[in-house]
Amino acid sequence: MERYYRTHLGAYHKLKQDLVGKNQGPIKLAKKGHYWLIFPRYALELPAYRLAVSNNSSRAKLSVNDQAYEKTIKVLPGEYKVAAKADYLGQSAQT
Repeated sequence: MERYYRTHLGAYHKLKQDLVGKNQGPIKLAKKGHYWLIFPRYALELPAYRLAVSNNSSRAKLSVNDQAYEKTIKVLPGEYKVAAKADYLGQSAQT
């Protein structure tokens, strides 16, 4: 996620504005207990989205960020590398 915000400065500034001001965006800074009973502990609350990728070939294998992908998965906001690879009649194809 850090890499995403480094390359998308507009999104970074919006996130920073949401966290400093009144938080109306999907990412929230929430108070979650205390350190040593005195200092407040904060945590980022990120929404999880469902990523659904399908193809029209039963032979194709899908991957997301170089990990095997079976069905719908939950992901956090950010950039993902989605790839497909298929072997048919001795020929190989990938995206």
